[in-house]
Amino acid sequence: MIHNGRFFYEMFSSKPDRDFFENWFGKGLHFPFPLFMAFLAKGGEFFGGILVLTGLFTRVGAFLIAFTMLVATLTANLGKNWEVDGTITVSFCLFAIPLIYWGGGKYALDSVFNKKAISRNI
Repeated sequence: MIHNGRFFYEMFSSKPDRDFFENWFGKGLHFPFPLFMAFLAKGGEFFGGILVLTGLFTRVGAFLIAFTMLVATLTANLGKNWEVDGTITVSFCLFAIPLIYWGGGKYALDSVFNKKAISRNI
C-alpha cells in the first residue's frame, strides 16, 4: 500500500494523470466528483498503509484499507478481469479485517503508548 505514495503525489501533478482519473472514476465508474474520489481512495491506501506499518492507530489504518479495497472490489473489479484485479483487492480487504478486530499486537506503537498511559493512571 505504501508504494502508492509516489503515485499519490503524481496523481494531480500532470494533466494526463488528472484526465485519466477523471475519465476512469467519472465516466467509467460513475462516481460523483471523480478527482476527489480518486484522491480519497489513494489517500486511504497510503495513510492506512503508513498507520498499519508503524503500528500507530492500527485499527483506523486497517479500516481505511479494508473500506477502500471493499469499494474497489464492488465497483471496479467485479467483471471480466476478476482473476487479475479482484483477487488482489479482496485479499487486501481480508488481511485488514483481523487487524481491525485484534489491533496491532504487543509490538505495535499502540500498545507501547497504551502501557504508558495505563502506568500513569496507577
